[in-house]
Amino acid sequence: MMNQETNHGITYSLSLLRNSDYSKALFWLGIKPLDFDELLELLTNIYDNQLITIIEELQTKYLISPIKY
Repeated sequence: MMNQETNHGITYSLSLLRNSDYSKALFWLGIKPLDFDELLELLTNIYDNQLITIIEELQTKYLISPIKY
């Protein structure tokens, strides 16, 4: 039987957007290019290490380009 990937389609997209930290970061990065400090300032209640993890996970999923931190 063929191995089916789940990393595509609307279901995958919605699963990423359910993570509020991902959706907030994607929203702000979609508005304009931001560096780490600017993004951290816009995302309330997120610590440095949390934001680094979010950025790395979004980069791993090829949803954002690398940014400096």
